[in-house]
Amino acid sequence: MAEFPIVTVLMSTYNEPVEYIQAALSSILNQTYFNLEVLVIVDNPQNLEAISFLKSSSQKDNRITIHINERNRGLVYCLNYGISIAKGEYIARMDADDISFHKRIEQELEFLLEHDHDLVSTGIVAIDEGGKVLEGEKHPKYQPGRNLEKQMYFENMVAHPTVLIRKKALDRLNGYRTIKSAEDYDLWLRFLTDGYSIGFLETPLLYRRISYEGVSRLNRYVQFLGAEYVRLLYRQRKKLGRDDHSEEYYNAFLKKHHYFDKKALEAYHASYKEYCLAKEMLRNGKKLTAFKLFVHSTIASKLRMKHVWVMSRNKVRNFLFA
Repeated sequence: MAEFPIVTVLMSTYNEPVEYIQAALSSILNQTYFNLEVLVIVDNPQNLEAISFLKSSSQKDNRITIHINERNRGLVYCLNYGISIAKGEYIARMDADDISFHKRIEQELEFLLEHDHDLVSTGIVAIDEGGKVLEGEKHPKYQPGRNLEKQMYFENMVAHPTVLIRKKALDRLNGYRTIKSAEDYDLWLRFLTDGYSIGFLETPLLYRRISYEGVSRLNRYVQFLGAEYVRLLYRQRKKLGRDDHSEEYYNAFLKKHHYFDKKALEAYHASYKEYCLAKEMLRNGKKLTAFKLFVHSTIASKLRMKHVWVMSRNKVRNFLFA
């Protein structure tokens, strides 16, 4: 490419093990695209081992800038703060426990510029905590030639840690909004309703680490509710040209859907853990055991039954109408 604009790689870290952070950072510093600014926002000032490693790394490579929050502020704050101080014309997201392919930034930028997109997402390869590829983990894929906005309404097909985004688009939309575990999905749908272009490079360019006991797994129900809430806001914008998002409105939505019902939530988490075990059994060839676990995990919790029903309905609607 004739010019080499600055790309800011934005990474937030909380309690990730140092070996994960080291692998993630190394995969970025060794990219074939060299004109990088690497912003690392540390959201846990007590994670002294990680801070020590990051400070040592920044002394060896002046492309690294570290900001340490005085207290835990959450992912949305970290990302929006990083966006506000980023020097790059483009921003690449990176999670502290993932690993980017060697040519990720170069290929994403070339694809984005060639097709004049405002955001590009790529394929992923799922790995477990030890780095082993998980064949059964798939991310929803965009179907070329079909209506992108409708597809995105039914399923979030953008893999957040793979994205490369024009910073000016993020600035105009005021970045991310606080919607638990769905702040990225909200941003993508706002991209589309505001006329910005999203492109998909199906080539896998990131190893995404999956943990069955991790925070994202324990918060699976709030992820589901967040997606439903984001779709509600989308419908409001399409009808009224605006949405009603506020902290109060969001909390009322969560309450309506039993998020603050401790007993119901515990039953859901137990049910979802059983579902994850069923997937593990299936990978190990224990099909009958997996089937029994799948069935029981679905009927053991009313919240889980609703989740499965809505997800199945959306997949059918995506297939029929997008």
